[in-house]
Amino acid sequence: MGFFDAFRKKNTEPAAVSPAQEHLLRAQEHYNSQNYREALRSLASGFAADAAWAPLYSLSVSSLEKLGAPEEAALFRAALDAPQNPSVFKALADHFMEETHYSLATAFFERHLLLAPDNQEILHDLAICYARRFQVQKALGIMESLKGNDFWDSYFRNKCRILANDTAKVQADLESMSNLLANHPDEEEVYWPKTKTRELIDMLRRLQTIPEPRTHIQDWHFVHYGSVILEYFDSDEYVAGGRYVALWGSFNAVKGIARQLRTFAEKLSVQIDHVAALDDRDSEITGRIIARELGLDFCTYHPEGAHHNALIVAGDAVELGRYEELNTARNGQLLFALNLGWMNSAYICPDICGYISQYYYFPWNKGCFRMNEDTQKMEEIPADLRSAEEIAEDIYKEQPEETEAAKYYDFYAERRAFLKGIGDTGDSFRHSFVTESPVPGAYFGM
Repeated sequence: MGFFDAFRKKNTEPAAVSPAQEHLLRAQEHYNSQNYREALRSLASGFAADAAWAPLYSLSVSSLEKLGAPEEAALFRAALDAPQNPSVFKALADHFMEETHYSLATAFFERHLLLAPDNQEILHDLAICYARRFQVQKALGIMESLKGNDFWDSYFRNKCRILANDTAKVQADLESMSNLLANHPDEEEVYWPKTKTRELIDMLRRLQTIPEPRTHIQDWHFVHYGSVILEYFDSDEYVAGGRYVALWGSFNAVKGIARQLRTFAEKLSVQIDHVAALDDRDSEITGRIIARELGLDFCTYHPEGAHHNALIVAGDAVELGRYEELNTARNGQLLFALNLGWMNSAYICPDICGYISQYYYFPWNKGCFRMNEDTQKMEEIPADLRSAEEIAEDIYKEQPEETEAAKYYDFYAERRAFLKGIGDTGDSFRHSFVTESPVPGAYFGM
């Protein structure tokens, strides 16, 4: 079976005695093998299926105690001891929402509501959990039921409307929000509300450029962030909406992304004067490859440097968050990340990314695999300990096959004015990448 076959669409199998029984049995096998972390992964799937089933809580307590996590174990023990007490499930939900484990948080918020249906205070957080597990319509249904005038309720309600392409009421709400904030006497107090209102205004404008948006990551990543993806699945055969789940990188594939970036820059007439990489090794190698491909000077990025019209390069988008000044597009700077992790938040969303994947393994680091042509088995590639310059030079010499990726760039060329860091329409602030999306996706764990 091919790796991605695990993510083909499947029919739902009949439920067991409890919908979570299969997950519990798998968790018990892992527990008996002293693989307690894998046991917890299976238990997480069990809670999503049946958060009322006591055996899940019992085995969670045992697994967490084996891992030396007494505080987390105590949360599950409290639910095991008082299964009709809604507060113990809210405590679990709050904990896992803080840990960004949204599927578990969702299961425990829902259990809390079954026991305390009149508690409306948790609905906003439950809606966020739904949205961050790609159930935007469910999130919108909750937000529409909230009648208060709280700004953050209004913000998230209208964000869900945009992501659901249900925008009839959005324009009027945004005008009311903008007018209210414009008249607020304390500018510092309304800095973030104003920033987030501008985010919604930009999202609505970008959505209006797409007559019939597809449920695909290209369309919605553009709507949400005004950002570009160079490489993605363009097929309905897999269930990650164009995203990748796990990618073991290769020198040839990295060279291919560098070539696609050059094609994109030429097609959209993007002015880049030099390449500046962040100071970690993955970013440096990626930046040096791109500089060679574009025929430009390379340097290391410095916050105080005069990086006008620079392509600022990160290996992984999360590294951009170390530089707060990059949250605003200025001086013609353009942000590129080879990979953007779609199951984790990133403080700054790059203007262009090579891939969107759940896991990306850089081909020069330990953890990548390749097919041994003699044995026809996968084998781990040892870490490449050479200098960044030597690795980048070898990658530059690779000859990747031509792809059809350039056809994707017509979509962006038609909307060039709305692209963050490239166009001149919209706000210059680069918002954080969050997992909420109308594009469903299969993923590992979480």
